[in-house]
Amino acid sequence: MAEVEGMTRQLAISQEINALMNDRGTERDVYGIWKAMRNVLTFGQTNDFLQNYFIYLANYNLIITSGSSYRPEHYYEYFHYDNLSFEEWEQQVLGQTHRSEIKPLTPFIQRDVKTSVITYMQSLPLDSFNDTSSAIVVVLIDQKTMTGLLSGLTEQSGGWVHIYDAKGNTIFLQGEKVPAGDDSAGDPWDHAGVVQLYRQ
Repeated sequence: MAEVEGMTRQLAISQEINALMNDRGTERDVYGIWKAMRNVLTFGQTNDFLQNYFIYLANYNLIITSGSSYRPEHYYEYFHYDNLSFEEWEQQVLGQTHRSEIKPLTPFIQRDVKTSVITYMQSLPLDSFNDTSSAIVVVLIDQKTMTGLLSGLTEQSGGWVHIYDAKGNTIFLQGEKVPAGDDSAGDPWDHAGVVQLYRQ
């Protein structure tokens, strides 16, 4: 997660992203968007946690990924949470300011394939304090990526892993013998806090 946060800091100082965020012209900077897609959105090539992320540009009302750009409604057709309508997703993800926020493991549809993802969200610029942001970086971390990292603890050692935020809300839970009553509930949109690793 430190690498994910580091990536958002790199994006915050990117000349290409800042030029797009601050563009107030009536014409779209198509070349600038293409440059951002080619040069900036390549961090995922070296980190499994960064394989699937996008940047939302509020002034363009546009989502850009490493290979495409979408209107929000078109992006939602292919990539969306199973339990959020387009309006809810637009309001909760694109319409708010986020400061290193993590949404817990949530069912997700990716081009008609069902999976579950943990979502990391950061507004740009990093010191955004208004109700809206110039841009938002959203990183989708597939459950299989987390499971692969922690399988040595839960499968070989017979233990369990519980990752939860500062308020006790569960971000990720894995293992067959989780103590009863350990799962927490509450507001899922908060900072990641604690990792517990248990072995039998």
